[in-house]
Amino acid sequence: MGKSKTTFAPGKSGNPSGRPKKTEQLKRIEDMAKEHSPAALLALVDEAKNGKGAPRVAASVALLDRAWGRPVDRQESGAPGAFAEDLTDEQLDADIKETVELAIKSGTAKALKIVKAA
Repeated sequence: MGKSKTTFAPGKSGNPSGRPKKTEQLKRIEDMAKEHSPAALLALVDEAKNGKGAPRVAASVALLDRAWGRPVDRQESGAPGAFAEDLTDEQLDADIKETVELAIKSGTAKALKIVKAA
């Protein structure tokens, strides 16, 4: 199979200028959406507790998406838990321990409420 016209030379970026800078208008929209984030979160909590209306949920989600970006959509490939099929319980325990220790060292543990086991 031959090279297509869109193949880039080794070491050359397909987008040398990088992502375009945000416009002032987009920055203002994001700032306004961030100002309303607490109200949007409260509306989602209220909806979860009381079930008052889907339009509120849609509006709240739209505000949060504009303020903070959409969450990353992660998908498993293969059967659930397939990533661990070839590991022993001891290997899994060691991996978990290492991850927790890295989180503690980096300061992420406090945010994730991870407590080091005694």
